[in-house]
Amino acid sequence: MKATQDRSSPLNYVFAGNRKLGADILQWMISKGHSPGLVVLPKDDSDPGARAIESLCLTDNAIKVARPGPRLQDELLAHVTEYPTDYLLSIHYPCLLPGLIFQHLRVGAINLHPSLLPYNRGWHTPSWSILDGTPAGATLHFMTDRVDAGDIISQVEVEVRSSDTAHSLYLRILNAEFRLFQDSFSQLLSLNPSRIAQDEHLATFHRKSDLLDPQVNLVDDFSSMGIGEFWNRVRALTTSQSDEALRVRFAGQNYRVRVEIERENSTDWTQRSSTS
Repeated sequence: MKATQDRSSPLNYVFAGNRKLGADILQWMISKGHSPGLVVLPKDDSDPGARAIESLCLTDNAIKVARPGPRLQDELLAHVTEYPTDYLLSIHYPCLLPGLIFQHLRVGAINLHPSLLPYNRGWHTPSWSILDGTPAGATLHFMTDRVDAGDIISQVEVEVRSSDTAHSLYLRILNAEFRLFQDSFSQLLSLNPSRIAQDEHLATFHRKSDLLDPQVNLVDDFSSMGIGEFWNRVRALTTSQSDEALRVRFAGQNYRVRVEIERENSTDWTQRSSTS
């Protein structure tokens, strides 16, 4: 039987985070009286979110900091051995964490993932929801030795709109992730969160490099492509990174194509057409 804990008692946890979402969630947890004993920062701290997480650690001398490297596993093991640890919480952490640490946690390692698992494990989840027509959302789940394949604690679906780009969809998913974590926090505090196995028959997975496959990000023959497929390709490859944009070869020239979509009132469209 799993241990239970009074919800007013602080969690004992290791935090591995990145991006603005990681900083926002860590700040929220600290504001609730739940400071981590150890924070694992990404190797590259150029992201503003990573720097914000580091700043939060600097304001509390009790929070130790570790970074990826040959000593990370030893540092993690030493910490959880000295300080019995309920969870490792991973929030958009971009590096692989040593799986050996998982078995030394009192409850487990938890990850917040920007998709409606089991759909779109891995990278660029909003892009693949648009390209594959799969549901989008946010999922809080246990971590295992397989990427994004652990039991689900809670999740919420996010609508994929016909006007979405990958970037606009991702922004709504980020908001959903933050709310989902807040709504699920009482489960984490209980030390007995729900565990729902993922349906492997529905699972999809994409590597970071999949979005750069010429079969996905290059168009040089419009004769075999309908407007719907081209539209979805442009939307799915309009991310926050310009180098991920759709590449198009047309009339002997090479282009990178991104799109900004704004829904137009149908009445205005009709009036504009009739006066043109």
